[in-house]
Amino acid sequence: DGWFCYLRNSGIGLITLDPNASETIDGLTTFIMYPGETRLIQSNGSNLNSLVLKGFDYIFTTTGTFTKPPGYQSFDTAVWSGGGGGARSNNPGAGGGSGGGGIRQPIPSGSIGTTEAVTIGAGGAGAASSDTHGTAGGTSSFGSLISLVGGLAGNRDSVAVDGGPPLGGNPDDAQYNGGSVFGGGAGGGNAVGSAQGLKG
Repeated sequence: DGWFCYLRNSGIGLITLDPNASETIDGLTTFIMYPGETRLIQSNGSNLNSLVLKGFDYIFTTTGTFTKPPGYQSFDTAVWSGGGGGARSNNPGAGGGSGGGGIRQPIPSGSIGTTEAVTIGAGGAGAASSDTHGTAGGTSSFGSLISLVGGLAGNRDSVAVDGGPPLGGNPDDAQYNGGSVFGGGAGGGNAVGSAQGLKG
């Protein structure tokens, strides 16, 4: 009564696997296949099991929720926080905001909950009027496992000033359990947004 097939998510969206009626797949009623993932699906006549043949890559550019799929020992995560916005001044030398920080970290599957909140820190806004500071970049986080502060705002002054220091990604300002942390560079003007990537 058994059968098997290969299933690949070749698009850019999410696919929800939902067996018929009371059937389960890998002991779950449903789960999500992320883009790029390929699985071998096997049936024993009453329930389904799957085997991951190729992992996935998925990038969050807006705040959302990661739903953990079965079949993985760990997930390779990369998180970037928002860069700080630049200042504006009538005098020469208004500072640019500092760049956001970055961290790349493999996380064991057992440390990740069934779902994890993904927060994307926005880039800090540049000063909209003269003689004003920029806005600090937002903090990006992956559940309670990773939290990375954004870059500092640029400072306005009557004398030349440097941009914000490379605070984003400083180990003193990030919660993490290993992995590599990269501080954001100083200066740099107005900011752009941030993102997070997950790789199975």
